[in-house]
Amino acid sequence: MFIKIREKKNFILTVLLSLVFGMAGGLGIIIIFQNYQIGGFGSPFGSFDVSSTLDGGRVIIREPKNLIVQEDVKIKETADSAAESLVGIFKKKDIPKTASPADDYTDYYVLPGSASEGLIITGDGWIIAKSFEANEKNIAANYAVITADKKIFPVDSAVMDKVSGYTFLKIKANGLPVKSFSRLAGVYSGLSVLAVGRSGEIFPAYATEIKIPAAPVMSSDYNPREIIVSSAVKDGLKGTFLFTLGGEAAGFVNQDGKIEHANNFLPSVESLLKYGVVKRPFFGASYVNLKDLAGFPEEKGALISSAAGLEAVKKDSPAAKTGLMKGDIILAINGLEIDKNNDLEAVLAQYRIGDKIKVKFKRNTEIKEVEAIMAEMK
Repeated sequence: MFIKIREKKNFILTVLLSLVFGMAGGLGIIIIFQNYQIGGFGSPFGSFDVSSTLDGGRVIIREPKNLIVQEDVKIKETADSAAESLVGIFKKKDIPKTASPADDYTDYYVLPGSASEGLIITGDGWIIAKSFEANEKNIAANYAVITADKKIFPVDSAVMDKVSGYTFLKIKANGLPVKSFSRLAGVYSGLSVLAVGRSGEIFPAYATEIKIPAAPVMSSDYNPREIIVSSAVKDGLKGTFLFTLGGEAAGFVNQDGKIEHANNFLPSVESLLKYGVVKRPFFGASYVNLKDLAGFPEEKGALISSAAGLEAVKKDSPAAKTGLMKGDIILAINGLEIDKNNDLEAVLAQYRIGDKIKVKFKRNTEIKEVEAIMAEMK
């Protein structure tokens, strides 16, 4: 009997000691976190008030303003860095070779008055801009680019992407500051973003939705996406670019205030840098994501479908040559499943013209696999 009572007391003592040491350990971690910044990395939430931790079970954040200060610093750093890669595109002028007080200011380039704004995409002088002139030769003959440090470069050549509505300009330069682009998965709801103008204007916001106007029936080759943000972009920042706080170009703010996702023109950028011309890969099918349907017997895959202006399978396309037809369900491309995380168009966009891909699909109850060769969009 005595042994059992002693065992019971030992058990209770063990439980009490565990509770005491557990709470002490938690307090110790908070105090250490508050008083020491490990590797320069302090609490992202400000200082902690642990005075009522034992009796009230609460941890109070004393200095939430630190969060705001840190974000303001990051916004300024992003804006300053982004502005260095923005350029103005102007109608060419014959500037007086020697400046004189008697000169009219209109003889010079007035920086806020550009025909368009562009973003440097290579150090040796490739620039992307929303199309502002219908003829490539006219652009090369009649326009100049002015960089953030006010250097003037005549446009050497221009290449237009008629699918996305963007133009690429080439100037003779080296060592230009470059920005990379966000891919499809790099922009998501809740992401902090920043519209930046060449004159220093900024517009901080956060993404609330990535919208595909073409849904539910979409093209396997091009579905322009729009980034919806938390509030309307100011008029002064229409016609410029949107950046993440990580410094990537996430999209372009058009004159209607809509933000065009960088993924809309990214395949053209990659083609230009590889081939020197804009070539878009082409598969030639239309589909509905099964993740967007309720009550359908399958949950994964892309159902080949048609809609107004969209054929299920385009004649003579790679999709047609494999024998795919309306009602087939594409399950995977090169082993990568088509599901809520892998949209068919986004998966196909990773491939280039001439690439061979294995297409796994389901027809009725039979699962098949065929090979397709990505073609060039005409």
